[in-house]
Amino acid sequence: MAFLIWIERKSKQFNLVANTLQHWPNVMLSSLADEFVVILNCIESSRYPNSFLRKNKLLLIQQIMRRNVTFEFFHEKRLELIIDVTKFINNVCIRAFTDIIEQVHLTGL
Repeated sequence: MAFLIWIERKSKQFNLVANTLQHWPNVMLSSLADEFVVILNCIESSRYPNSFLRKNKLLLIQQIMRRNVTFEFFHEKRLELIIDVTKFINNVCIRAFTDIIEQVHLTGL
């Protein structure tokens, strides 16, 4: 969710979930989540992993951001992204999803 908030802010497409994503079928949302995971894996390393260029496309993220973003874009923004996403987790997600966090702690997941 924190990464999605970051995407919303970067794309200046506020209310992305309410206006766009809630109308997408589950298969597209799952594919978007897969793209998020690939991006987060890409920014994990300080060195740009060239293997991402050949294997993965960002078609859905490009669609919601309404621009031709690449892995290079996310990797160049990695420090900003990490800082901002961490802030969103601490200031928004933890507060908004307290019940889910408590359930995870209770079940030991």
